[in-house]
Amino acid sequence: MPTLPARAQARLAADSAGTARCWWNKAAGPRAALWVKDAQARSKG
Repeated sequence: MPTLPARAQARLAADSAGTARCWWNKAAGPRAALWVKDAQARSKG
């Protein structure tokens, strides 16, 4: 596998991280927010 220049590797890593974060926000963001609210409500009693 050919090695990419450092700059290209950094851009590729940033792109994949951004894509993963975007996917996480779309898929799990609302659910995670609900889970946090539920946990807070439980801790209050």
